Amino acid sequence: MTQREGIHKFENERIKTLQEERLHIQKKTFTKWMNSFLVKAKMEVDDLFIDLADGIKLLKLLEIISGEKLGKPNSGRMRVHKIENVNKSLAFLHTKVRLESIGAEDIVDHNPRLILGLIWTIILRFQIQEIEIDVDEENESSEKKSAKDALLLWCQRKTHGYQHVHITDFTNSWRSGLGFNALIHSHRPDLFDYNSLMPGRNIENLNHAFDVAERELGIPQLLDAEDIDTARPDEKSILTYVASYYHTFARMKSEQKGGKRIANIVNKLMDADKKKMQFEHLITNLLSWIRAKTVELEKRNFPNSVEGIQGELLAFKEYRTVEKPPKYKERSEIEALYFHVNTLLKSLNQPHYTPQDGKMINDIEKAWQRLENAEHNREVALRDELLRQEKLEQLNFKFEKKSVLREGYLNEMIQVLTDPRYGPALRQVDATVKKHEAISADILARADRFNDLTDMCNELHQENYHGKDRVKKRELEVITKWKELLELLENHKLKLSQMSSLMNLLREIDATMTTIKALQAQFASEDVGPHLLGVEELLQAHSLLELQVTTLGETQRRYVRQGEAFKRGDYKDTSQLDAKLAELAKLYEELLAMSAARRARLDEARDFYQFVEDHENEEGWLVDKQRICKAGITAKDLRAVMSLQQKHKALEDEMKVRKPKSNQITEAGKKLIVDKHSRMSDVQGKIDSLQEHWKALEDLVDLRKRQLEDAAEAYQYYADANEADSWLNEKMALVASDDFGVDEPSAQALLQRHRDLQGELNAYSGDILNLNQQAEKLIKAGICTLDLSAEPEPVQEMEQEEWVNETRLVPKEVWEDEPVERLEHRTVTENKLLPHVQALYRFEGQNMKVAKGDVMILQNKNNVDWWNVRKLDGTEGFVPANYVKEIEPRPVPCLVRKAEKVKVMQKVKKTILVKEVIQVKRVRPAKVSQMKPLVKRRAKGDESSAIDSNDSVDKRQKHINGTYDQLQDLAERRRALLEDSICLFRFYRECDDFEKWIKDKEKMLRTDDPKGSVETARRQFETFVNDLSASSKRVEAIDSDVEDFVRQGHSQLDKVKARQRQIHQMWEHLNYLKGQKEKSLEGASSVELFYRTCEEAIDWMNEKMTQLDTAEVGPDLKTVQALQRRHENLERELAPVKEKVSRVNLLGNTVKNSYPSERDNVSEKQRDIQNLWQKVQEKAKERRSRLENAVGQQIFNNSTKALLNWIAECNNQLTAEETARDVETAEKLLKKHKDLGEDINAHDDEFVQLAKLGQQIIERNPALTEDHEMANKIAKLEAERQRLHGAWLAKEKKLQQCIELQIFNREADKIDATTKSHEAYLEYDDLGNSLDDVEAIMKRHIDFENSLGAQDKILKNFSEGADRLIRNNHYNATYIDDRRGQVLARRERVKELAQKRRNALQASKDFQKFSSDVDDLNRWLADKTKIASDESYKDLSNLPRKLQKHKAFERELRANEGQLRMVNKEGESLIKTNNRAGEVSETLAAINQNWKDLVATSLDKGRRLEQAALQREHNRYIEDSKSKFEELDHALQSKQVGNDLRSCKELMNKHQVLENDIALWEQKVAELVTTGEEMAHEGHFDANNIQNETKKLQAQFAGLKTPARQRRDALDESLRFHKFVFELDTELQWINEHLPAAKSEVIGQNLHQAQSLSKKHKKLEAEIEGHQPMINKTLTSAENLINQNHPERAKVKELCNSLEKAWADLQEQSAERSRKLELSLKAQQYLSDAGEIETWLGERNNVLRSSDYGRDRDSATKLLTKHKVIELELDTYSGIVSEMGHTASAMIAAKHPDSKVIAAKQQLIEKMLKSLQRLAGQRQLRLMESLYRHEYFVESAELEQWIKEQEQAVNSEDYGHDYEHLLVSLVVVVGIAGAVPAIFDYCCIVDSSKQIRRPETSHRSWSGAIQSM
Repeated sequence: MTQREGIHKFENERIKTLQEERLHIQKKTFTKWMNSFLVKAKMEVDDLFIDLADGIKLLKLLEIISGEKLGKPNSGRMRVHKIENVNKSLAFLHTKVRLESIGAEDIVDHNPRLILGLIWTIILRFQIQEIEIDVDEENESSEKKSAKDALLLWCQRKTHGYQHVHITDFTNSWRSGLGFNALIHSHRPDLFDYNSLMPGRNIENLNHAFDVAERELGIPQLLDAEDIDTARPDEKSILTYVASYYHTFARMKSEQKGGKRIANIVNKLMDADKKKMQFEHLITNLLSWIRAKTVELEKRNFPNSVEGIQGELLAFKEYRTVEKPPKYKERSEIEALYFHVNTLLKSLNQPHYTPQDGKMINDIEKAWQRLENAEHNREVALRDELLRQEKLEQLNFKFEKKSVLREGYLNEMIQVLTDPRYGPALRQVDATVKKHEAISADILARADRFNDLTDMCNELHQENYHGKDRVKKRELEVITKWKELLELLENHKLKLSQMSSLMNLLREIDATMTTIKALQAQFASEDVGPHLLGVEELLQAHSLLELQVTTLGETQRRYVRQGEAFKRGDYKDTSQLDAKLAELAKLYEELLAMSAARRARLDEARDFYQFVEDHENEEGWLVDKQRICKAGITAKDLRAVMSLQQKHKALEDEMKVRKPKSNQITEAGKKLIVDKHSRMSDVQGKIDSLQEHWKALEDLVDLRKRQLEDAAEAYQYYADANEADSWLNEKMALVASDDFGVDEPSAQALLQRHRDLQGELNAYSGDILNLNQQAEKLIKAGICTLDLSAEPEPVQEMEQEEWVNETRLVPKEVWEDEPVERLEHRTVTENKLLPHVQALYRFEGQNMKVAKGDVMILQNKNNVDWWNVRKLDGTEGFVPANYVKEIEPRPVPCLVRKAEKVKVMQKVKKTILVKEVIQVKRVRPAKVSQMKPLVKRRAKGDESSAIDSNDSVDKRQKHINGTYDQLQDLAERRRALLEDSICLFRFYRECDDFEKWIKDKEKMLRTDDPKGSVETARRQFETFVNDLSASSKRVEAIDSDVEDFVRQGHSQLDKVKARQRQIHQMWEHLNYLKGQKEKSLEGASSVELFYRTCEEAIDWMNEKMTQLDTAEVGPDLKTVQALQRRHENLERELAPVKEKVSRVNLLGNTVKNSYPSERDNVSEKQRDIQNLWQKVQEKAKERRSRLENAVGQQIFNNSTKALLNWIAECNNQLTAEETARDVETAEKLLKKHKDLGEDINAHDDEFVQLAKLGQQIIERNPALTEDHEMANKIAKLEAERQRLHGAWLAKEKKLQQCIELQIFNREADKIDATTKSHEAYLEYDDLGNSLDDVEAIMKRHIDFENSLGAQDKILKNFSEGADRLIRNNHYNATYIDDRRGQVLARRERVKELAQKRRNALQASKDFQKFSSDVDDLNRWLADKTKIASDESYKDLSNLPRKLQKHKAFERELRANEGQLRMVNKEGESLIKTNNRAGEVSETLAAINQNWKDLVATSLDKGRRLEQAALQREHNRYIEDSKSKFEELDHALQSKQVGNDLRSCKELMNKHQVLENDIALWEQKVAELVTTGEEMAHEGHFDANNIQNETKKLQAQFAGLKTPARQRRDALDESLRFHKFVFELDTELQWINEHLPAAKSEVIGQNLHQAQSLSKKHKKLEAEIEGHQPMINKTLTSAENLINQNHPERAKVKELCNSLEKAWADLQEQSAERSRKLELSLKAQQYLSDAGEIETWLGERNNVLRSSDYGRDRDSATKLLTKHKVIELELDTYSGIVSEMGHTASAMIAAKHPDSKVIAAKQQLIEKMLKSLQRLAGQRQLRLMESLYRHEYFVESAELEQWIKEQEQAVNSEDYGHDYEHLLVSLVVVVGIAGAVPAIFDYCCIVDSSKQIRRPETSHRSWSGAIQSM
């Protein structure tokens, strides 16, 4: 290390040391500053950097110093909890001051600098920043300084004039200590004499100031004198400490100003007391008046008249204007006085004046508010009462008026209903019902009026009207008559409704019987349809009719149930009902039987037609599948065979699915036979035919399956064998290669590829095994080779059809007699209702002369002013519209031309279905023909065929197995050669790498770096040694490889061993160089290290000696302790020095042993260092002893002084007299005394320790023994301690008795307070105004008594406590005894009062319970009376529900009668006990009367509801008839006669229903007319309107007959025409649906389409033939319409012509299409076969034209094999083409439409076949040439390789090392020379035979070889 570096290092260390000292000082100062605040929270900081980490003390510090609450800190010990607390602190500080670059993690992680910075920020913000000083003290508005500048200015002012004090900053200005003393002296000069301080004694001055400040002023000592008396004191520490001076003196100054204000405050307090007394007097008087007046205003006992209320209003007005205003002014004065008192007290800083409870301003406000509320409520109550009284007077007048009107109406209606002529009769029930409904509607409509009358009465009664008794009596009279009227009405209604129901039932039975007869006519039909579709339609229609029958059955049973109900009611005239029901039951039974028979006929027909259709579909499917199975198999390869197998498998699956369906068809047929069907012979024939077809199909399927399986096995084997040959030849070239690589990577790659190849060979063994298994299977099955020349013989389709006889339903035309309706028009006279008018005035003009009152017919009134009229004499003309008025229409006789239906008999041509035997064409089932197999099989015992065949299975398989075994042997040999090559290449590579590494290390050892240091060289050498050690294993690896080569006997073993020896020589040389290098480095490092270590040790020890010499013993304890701490730190720093000295000795001994030349210098250096170290140790030991003695003396003196001061304070506390006012005060005094005792006990240890310390000091310093001062101090301390303990025990006893007395007083006060509250509670005489109030009061009283009982134990404990105090000689025992007696006596009085109140409450509870029950019953009676008194019966709507509700109401009355009896029983009990007997008697009488009134009202209402129900029924029938007439009239006006058959039938059905409704409603209207006449005869009040209404209704219904008859005629004509149109449209639609199929030009583009189209067309022809009868039937219907002169006959003829034309066209198109399809099928069969052959020829043409003749011998051999297969296939297809030529010639000769296409296709195929045969011959020649050429090239290459090897042997220069070796070489050369001519001759023969020119290189090789030999 250079001198410059040493200086720089020393400076850095010095700066670091100063910084650490500065941090240490700040840490110590800030810790003390924090503790000065935290002592208030009983916390202390030991280590500032550690204790703040949890954030708890930091939060508490901020709370104390800021006076704000920061929240409870998190007490968790985890890091996250600490960070949370610190973050709270930092968040608070951010609101006060700006913080930068500090986070919670810095505080938690104990960052010293940031923690000190944070504390300094807090001090600056809360201690220094608040300081503010005026620059000019006399001028307050002058500039102000704050914070540090203000503090500096304050210090300068306070220390101005003091000698040797010049405050300019907060560092060196305070070092002398005089500045601190000057500050204290300027504020408290009495504490010490400033002039006695010596300027030069800095430590003493500082300690003096610190002690005085702490002792006298309470300023904690934050600094140590040693920290200030330095060259650069810490500014922040001094600033913090000086700020505490400022705050202390500022607080003292503010306290001095308080004493001057006391005198002024006393006078003001006396004045405030007087004001308080005046306030309490005034407020008491005002509150008394307010309470009295509030009670008066809350009274509500108003007079029950208008005049009395008006007098109360005048008195209230006088109170508001005269009495209230003075009191309001008095209230304002009281409030002003109260605020004046509080303002005076506030100015004196006295507590706020709070008056006694009940005398506060708030009490006045509340009382005044209650007064105003009572005043307002009374005013509102008076005005409401006045309005109520006026309203009641008006209501009474209204009630009297209404009651007179209602009574008159009731008398009139009761007279009407009691008339004996008003009663029901069966023959005119409806009329009577309508009459009753009218009366009921009128009566029930008035129910609300009677309810209103009752409501008025109830309201007057509830509002306590003074004439309520008179009103109630009047209301009862009216309601009684109303109930009587309702009862009469309900009785009549009930009887009439029962009779009306009977009549309706009879009408409904007649309508149902009509419907049944119509259904019987439909069920009698024998038509079951011509085919399956027709039967299905009839079945659907029959299902709908059956649903209608089921509905009729339900209706019939419902009629029976209703009839039984009428019989049970004992009605008259029920015999007619019995007859109707019996007839209806009989008709319904007949209908059920006919429906079942019709269903059976339809089901039988449906089963047969379904069987026939299913049989036809199934037989067609079987014929199609037979054709497929008979088709030829033209498979060219395995793929084609597998495709045919898949199709065949699909056919078998389809058969499995189809078989169950066929069985179902067979079972259906057998079921028809078992059921004896009429055509069961046909059914049996169809079943037999179906089974024959199935058997033929199954035989064909089995045969075809066997053929396909044989072909697939043979094809599969030959394909796999060809693939195996190709693969084996390809791999043979790879394993025969002699390439083993040129280096290790290439050899590795070749080996890896060879392993993959071996893996493929091994994996291919499974394929070879599989191929062997296939061959064995084929040989066992006798299959030797393929034969594709077979083609199945075609089967002629025409030979499979035959004609059979079959019975079928055939349409036949017959003539039958049939009644026909014919329309004849006649003129008749009918009465029609025409509108009439009556003349109001006489009129003459417009050719009309009219007298007043004349009645005329109204023609029209289109003109608003003039109406067209006709007189009865026939005169027509116009009259003014305002001269006449319309009257009711009247019947007028009119001549009408009507069309009537006349029935006549007429011959009608009809088409019927009859059974006939006809011939039907049927397809016979196919038979299995002998089909030539696809493969040749070997006959048993025939081995010659297998031997002669070159391509037989066994020969082919032997060849494949031999090739595979040869391939495995060659692969194993090549693998071994490749592995040897890799091992050799790896050995050479490892040797080369190791040799290169050795050369690099030798170069490194020989090269020296002149600039490098010893350490660098040593590190390089160590690295080399490690590498050398690791490389020894490489030498071992090389040796191991050589040993492996020796064991294997490798061919290159000599070269390998030579390479091994070379490597060992280089390794030994490298180890030699390593030893030389190691010796050269053993030097310089150890000597250099020793001297450097010595210098460092000497420097350290000199520095410590300097520190030990400069330290001095201080004058006080703190100084000595600071020096002692420094000395301890110094001793800890000596430990590294000691280690350094030991290390020097060790290094010195090592150097002396290693380098004897340096022994003397090293020994001398060791002695110097050892001597210096001993001096340092002695110096440190001496210094420690002196410091320990000084510390002990200082501690003893300070502790003694502190203990004596503490004893004086304790004595002052023990002698102080403090009076206890209550328990809390006494407990506080005792607690304080105990705390003092704990403090005294805690100081006992301090006394003992201090005495021991004094004895130790005396023993250690004999000089102190002569001075008895220390011993006297020890004795004095012991004596003071004993006196202190005695005084404390005496005071403890007194305080304990004081607490007991205060506890006794508190218990007594509690009991007295409770007793007082109980007395106040018992003074409350309210016994409750309701049951709930009484029960609540009783409950509270019980709770009160329970609380009294619970407090007996408290009283007992109280008395026992008093006895205990007296027994213990309490100092105030007499007072305790007197107080106990007063408390117990007062308690007994409370118990007596409680028992009296309980008895009174029980009596009140019994009465209130009775009153509550009465009130509940009265409310219930009032509600029910209101319900019973309503006039709801006047409203005729929902009357049954009202009756039901009224019955429930009556049941509720009976159910609640028990409640009335219970109330009477309770009242009698109260009367017996004389509990308000008079009031109870009156209440019982009133409630019993209310009950009687309610029962009477309810009975009256029930009667009136029944009367209203009868009235409503009559009105309902009238309205129903009117609405029905409008509906029927609107329906008859319709002009629709139907657009089609369906709509026409619907209109006809609707019209039938309409006519039935007209007839039914005519009967009902007639009954209504009869009823109206009866009501008129009986004197109904509205008889005229009833008669006019019913007669008008009867005339309207009579006028509906003519329009109904006309509409039926029109609908009949429309129905016949639309029925024909529908049948014709159906036939045309059928023809149009089938015509596209018959006219279709699509005849198929291939064989499959042609076959499918032919099958479909045959089915179409069968459908056309079967549909002929339906066409004939339709044409017959048209002829009938034409013969009957139908209005649409022209259109009918036109439609018939179109149908005949369409049918003929369909038949022609069908025949033509049948011919075309037959020709197309034959052509497509030929073209399909030709297409397949053409495709095959095209594929083979591409193969034969290929220019690929093989790249080598193997590929040429494969191509030649494939070519042989193609030639075999050509031979096969040649025969097929020849057969197709015969077929084509036959079709051309027959002039087929596609003969040109067929001829061209045949010529093309023959041409392609010939071309292909020619190409096959050419390709075979070229493939043979290619094979010979490649064989020659292979032999030539092998020969050239042999020549090169022999030439190398001949040209060798090695003639042998001895004689034997020479002889061996000679034999080799002679053998070669003999072989060369023979080989040459063979090559020439081969060249000439194959006509191949050998390459020039071969000739040169021959020449060179011969020349060499």
